[in-house]
Amino acid sequence: MRLVAIALTLAFSLFAPPLVASGVTVSWNPQDPTIGPYPTDALTTPDSTQKSGMRINLPMPDCATAPSDCQDVELINQLDGFQTAPRIRVTFSGPVDVNSIHHAIYYVALDNQTQEEHGINYTGQMLYLTQMIYDPATNSLYGKPDGNLDQHRQYAIVVTDVIRDMAGDPVGADPGYTACAHPGPGVTQTIYCTELSQAVGRVAAQLAPANIVGASAFTTMNVTTWMEKAYAQLPNVVQPPAPVQPPALIQYSNIASLVLHEQVSVNPVQFVDVPLPITNPLIQGIGAIGFGSFASPNFLNGQQVIPWTPTGQDVSLPGSVNEIYFHVFLPSSPQPAGGYPVVIYGHGFGDSQWGGPTAVAPTLAQAGFATIAINAVGHGFGPQSQVIITDPSGKVTTLTAGGRSVDLNGDGQIGPYEGCLAANPAQVALRDCLRQTALDLGELVRTIEGGVDLDGDGKPDLDASKIYYVGESLGSMYGTIFSALEPAVRASVLNVGGGTVEDIVRWSESYHGLAAALLATRTPSLLNEGTNFNDNYVFPYQPVKVNEVAGAIQIQNAFELYEWLESPGDPVYYAPHLADSMLPGVPFKRILFQLARLDLTMPNMATTRLIKAANHPTTWEYRHDIALADGLQLPQDPHPFLALFIGISGSTVEFPSLDGIQIGLAAQQQVAGFFASDGQTAPDPNTFLPAGFPQGLFEVPAHLPEDNGY
Repeated sequence: MRLVAIALTLAFSLFAPPLVASGVTVSWNPQDPTIGPYPTDALTTPDSTQKSGMRINLPMPDCATAPSDCQDVELINQLDGFQTAPRIRVTFSGPVDVNSIHHAIYYVALDNQTQEEHGINYTGQMLYLTQMIYDPATNSLYGKPDGNLDQHRQYAIVVTDVIRDMAGDPVGADPGYTACAHPGPGVTQTIYCTELSQAVGRVAAQLAPANIVGASAFTTMNVTTWMEKAYAQLPNVVQPPAPVQPPALIQYSNIASLVLHEQVSVNPVQFVDVPLPITNPLIQGIGAIGFGSFASPNFLNGQQVIPWTPTGQDVSLPGSVNEIYFHVFLPSSPQPAGGYPVVIYGHGFGDSQWGGPTAVAPTLAQAGFATIAINAVGHGFGPQSQVIITDPSGKVTTLTAGGRSVDLNGDGQIGPYEGCLAANPAQVALRDCLRQTALDLGELVRTIEGGVDLDGDGKPDLDASKIYYVGESLGSMYGTIFSALEPAVRASVLNVGGGTVEDIVRWSESYHGLAAALLATRTPSLLNEGTNFNDNYVFPYQPVKVNEVAGAIQIQNAFELYEWLESPGDPVYYAPHLADSMLPGVPFKRILFQLARLDLTMPNMATTRLIKAANHPTTWEYRHDIALADGLQLPQDPHPFLALFIGISGSTVEFPSLDGIQIGLAAQQQVAGFFASDGQTAPDPNTFLPAGFPQGLFEVPAHLPEDNGY
């Protein structure tokens, strides 16, 4: 394993004195990320505790005037490489013609540092830039790769003289770059310059007659390493001799009412009661509800953050465990000899194990599947929340609901997802909520494999050889991570998921305010439109955008650092490991993606990025635009279509129209059919719609959406 960041100061002392350029040049100072080209391994330092043998070493800003920037860099400087979809910066000595930039700069895949996985790139592969933004204030170009890069691989950025200045002349090379990549006779190169020279030499002929006039080399981080190591520890978790909540089974016919007694505050302790519509005619096919619990290792600290561990070090089980409470809907059909095949349901943001799972479980039960669910980290309201079940005679059974929300901000109130979004450091956002929940789901699988006997007959009620997963929204996000790590899950449905978190909050009408609140807490604030922000970002495959919005570049750069910091827990960076580059010991995963056109909560562009990162062909799109144009009675936001358009916001539940129910049931039938085929085929949902509904309401998209539709 090589170290490529060695004392560039020595290299600079060997360079020839700067020459006066006759025109615009590609600026070159690899030790300054504002000049670049960036990223570069010149901004790393050797570190034997890291799997890569190096650690990021960005220069510290002025912590007195920019304390938030300072905290960003402190967090980033713990990582062992650059992110696997890094935004580059190329700076020029003067203005350039933005119309000449397309197909003039490339990422080039170099050597992989390990042989642990197949990888998604090959040595010598050249990747285009997209989402390009030119900042005339600094003569800088920013851009992202068209797709993910491999983790733990070295790459080069090459800039060619296809780019023209405003006079129409090709841009030239900075003397410093020439001295590094093309040294004269007898000049001793640093390791970095040697490798940069070799990288440039590999691709120069492919780019001819264009000339390479600027370049850098960088190494991507080990994104999945910590999760792989933590996941490997799950079989070593010691379960208590008797679960905190012993297995219990209540026949569905013996339930007159089911009320969620949700703890919504701690000072004073207060509750809100939410009755579930368990007597609704839609709930058919369920024979019983089972309850139980299991222990899962708690890697989170008091701030709901997983402390960073260098990637070269082992991950040990933490000293504490969480007791995770589950419930499972069992079908009314006779139980197979080995138990019911089981679908793990991952609920959405602000929902709980009783929301989406309750809406979808009847359809799965009618197809013979049990549905099991837990609360994600920070969800389900407070730990004193209960499930209160009353039978027809009036007898009451009270069970622990397993609420995992916490009063993280100390205001005495407990929100429906409080404790999922990190508060300190806020930059990690959902990263550790998603990672810890994926680990909890892994421990749930271990529990199923150990045998779940709810009726006490000594036989497992769930078939450990037939475990499937369906995740909705946030459940698709942690479900992507879970599916990439868990060998026992045979197939997964990822419904209205997406990534990155930054792309979601910058474009989502529902979550844009969360991003604004984060930017407002920075010192200095990055809000550039009063109490709101405009980052002037660009969709992929658009012409180069010339930035004219004051403060937008600073917001973009902050989001990029957040994305980098959050990538070890972002679904986009696990999606390539579902099929293209499986992690060691995990088989190819059969995945069905479902998305909704015009989704106001999960922007279509964020879903497209997730699906493209998975490079997976099985995708169905619900065309909400067609449904609305046809006059169907539906809400504006199609986000909860799988859950029958039932709107859940904290303790508030909004029920759907008949049109929404029919569309949701059709999508659910597709999920059930996909699992019934063991993930081999996805039935056409249109065949489950009543006569008279618009044609083509569901489709396999010829092209994934490249805008949000609003």
